[in-house]
Amino acid sequence: MWKNMNKPDFGVLDGLKVVHSATNMAGPMGATMLADHGADLIWLENPRIPDTSRSGIPLTVEIERRNCRTLALDIPSPQGREIFKKILEDADIYIEGWKPGTLAKWGLSDDVLWSWNPKLVIVHVSGYGQSGDPEYYTRGGYDAIGQAASGFMNQNHGAVAPFSCDAQAAMYIAFSSLAAYYRVCKTGVGESIDLSQVEIMMRQQLYLSDYATNGRTYGDESKKSATIAGWGPFTAADGQDIYVVGIGGNTMRKGADWLGLKYGSELNPEGNSIIAKGTAAGDEWDRVLTEYIASVPAATAEKELLAHSIPCTRIMTYEDVLNTEHWKMRGTFTTYKSSHGYDINSVAPMPHMANRPGQVWRGAPSLGMDNEEILGELGFSAEEIEKLYADGVINKRPVEDFRQ
Repeated sequence: MWKNMNKPDFGVLDGLKVVHSATNMAGPMGATMLADHGADLIWLENPRIPDTSRSGIPLTVEIERRNCRTLALDIPSPQGREIFKKILEDADIYIEGWKPGTLAKWGLSDDVLWSWNPKLVIVHVSGYGQSGDPEYYTRGGYDAIGQAASGFMNQNHGAVAPFSCDAQAAMYIAFSSLAAYYRVCKTGVGESIDLSQVEIMMRQQLYLSDYATNGRTYGDESKKSATIAGWGPFTAADGQDIYVVGIGGNTMRKGADWLGLKYGSELNPEGNSIIAKGTAAGDEWDRVLTEYIASVPAATAEKELLAHSIPCTRIMTYEDVLNTEHWKMRGTFTTYKSSHGYDINSVAPMPHMANRPGQVWRGAPSLGMDNEEILGELGFSAEEIEKLYADGVINKRPVEDFRQ
């Protein structure tokens, strides 16, 4: 039985055992979300070809592989398979992200894994799913691919941001695995989850369902709303943009009235909460917002709009975010030591828990950093571990400096 004796007792998921062999972002990010709230997490990594993220964007590994231990294991090898079996026999959740069909090709189908552990929750993460048209489900899936293939990129006239698809998928990985685990605790029967990143991005789009139901299309939403007036960025006198979402009952009653759209008038009737784009009222709402915001500095516009119940914010830079006192007061950011010994400043585990908060207890491990510890917990002797190294079943590399 494996258990990390060095992990502090913390979080609402303390005692949950999670294993992942996913790469890049979505799968590992979902696993890290669980570990941030106390789950005991083991990362199984290819001993010969390290995770792509190790050579990608600086600090990717440090942020999305924190709070875990790593075992660099050749899973399909005979010895690796036996070690894999010992690990999963004692796991609650297993997350994998290989090309669909890879585990089955290795003789490690869901049924085989359940023969080892009938209660195991298995999460298969891929771009297009585990079944369907082979022309699709055999394709590689990455963040931008998920945005492009789901219609999301077209609707927004370009990729929205790096990792937006990965982050959405990660939240569904965390949610669905815990939902399945809740059911397993009641029934004792494991579950297999087929999570497609493209499908997740489809699920996030109301406009896609509207098109499927009504054939309705929407204009360019990459900047201002194509359907709602008063929604989007407006430029202040000092050149800084303010993003306004000018909707809601109080906004119409107080804010629009303050800017000249008298509440109760034909353009702003009582009970109104949204002004449609392309109408006389919509044109006027956009005009008065544009003219007012352009006449004053961004800080003044933000203060006055908020004072009159018009939701808005200056479009913040990272420097602005880090210097905002509100986030400091909430403990939004945390500092922890990397395995290399330097400080990592990162967003703390989210969301905030009142009674059992999450924490970062460890930076990202280097390849195979915890081989001996994990294998020792599984009952392997020092001599047996040395032979696994000699046979290429496990591997280890020096601690890396991910700042470069």
